[in-house]
Amino acid sequence: MKYTMMINVALLFITLLSSCVSTTTAEEAARNSEEPKSKDTLTIQLVSINGSFYGVEHHRLARKIERFGDLNPNTNITIRWINDYNLTQGSNSVPIWIKTTKPADLYTVTQRAQDVPDIFELAPNQMLELYRRGAIEPLNMNETGVSEYVISSNDGYVLGIKSKINPMVVYYNKQAFESLGLDPPSNQWDWEKLNDTIVKLRAPGENVYIPLNPYTLEWATSLNGGRIAAADGVTYRGFLDSEEAIKGAEWLVGIGTKYREKVVNGTIPPAMPFDLLDGEIALAVEYATVGDPNNYEAISQRNDLIGIAGLPTGDGGINPAHVSGLSLASRSKNKELALKLLRYLMEDKDTIYSDISDYTLQANMRPLAVTASAERKTLIIHEMKRSVPAALFMHEAFSTPYFEQWSSPNRLAAIHNGLPIRESLHHYALELELELK
Repeated sequence: MKYTMMINVALLFITLLSSCVSTTTAEEAARNSEEPKSKDTLTIQLVSINGSFYGVEHHRLARKIERFGDLNPNTNITIRWINDYNLTQGSNSVPIWIKTTKPADLYTVTQRAQDVPDIFELAPNQMLELYRRGAIEPLNMNETGVSEYVISSNDGYVLGIKSKINPMVVYYNKQAFESLGLDPPSNQWDWEKLNDTIVKLRAPGENVYIPLNPYTLEWATSLNGGRIAAADGVTYRGFLDSEEAIKGAEWLVGIGTKYREKVVNGTIPPAMPFDLLDGEIALAVEYATVGDPNNYEAISQRNDLIGIAGLPTGDGGINPAHVSGLSLASRSKNKELALKLLRYLMEDKDTIYSDISDYTLQANMRPLAVTASAERKTLIIHEMKRSVPAALFMHEAFSTPYFEQWSSPNRLAAIHNGLPIRESLHHYALELELELK
């Protein structure tokens, strides 16, 4: 009897206790459901000369990133803009989170150690250097069908997804070509056909604009069957100073593109695109998108006598493009979400090149007043697809504006100033290799 009573009391106690626990759990659940959950955050740093000025609406890549945020409502997206890839902004220091002192121009100095972007835009050579130093995370993207849209290390690790591809193109004056009975330029031309056309243009006094710089040198070397760097991307001796490179440099110097000294309103505006637009250049080789108005769409809209063609490469030549991509910071606190965003940006394979073409153009110019030409865009996309990343893009503080081509890099400036080509290229190759050690 006593035993039975004790059991009943125990059962009653357990029931009451369970009821209390259940009530407490239910109350906590209700309270937790009422409290807003903290949002995941992603900071994406993009390179655009006008990003801060025109904002997200002008940049299709930024809009697509924000759409990802809309599809993931528990995510806060912050887009940060910087102007270019040469990111030291005049300082030799680097942010703490990079933890390196050389090369000094890997990243912007304005970011504190705790202010690390999750995803940031870099040139391939910057990616390789930061990967070597453990500052960016290899991406788990080795599935079939993505290789042409990503940037990889020599040992096969995916370091980023492509965000911009800026190939070289040829601009030409249609009237000049027609008056001389010349065929319009074609990417199928070999070195002999291109050189023959240049000779025929220069004979009656037409100007040709193909300056010697690291990128035209890479292209000219390839036209002669050579390369300026080994496959490892860090070996230059035997390549940059090869006979093919020397021949390419001699050809570029022989074309005779000179420093422009014409003063307009107290300044010296760059020959490209202004001399081209004024009819003073019959043929020019330049990147498709340099700035505003030095880009294929602005030039074409300003003067319909200017034609655009693919870069002549013959059978073995290359189009060395300025390429950039989005990489994942090793110190990101939201790597899984960041990778999800990168995959989202590559979902529609049918439009990736069209999207990248838009990203590249919009990042370097003001909004167009007239809709861009679909025909011209098709030509640019074709050049993008057959291009390769320029070997020397971001190995030094060199950019494409006209004036800097005469002072940087020093070894090519020495050639402009009359020093021997063979010796200058040998020293150039040696200096690049020493820089990377």
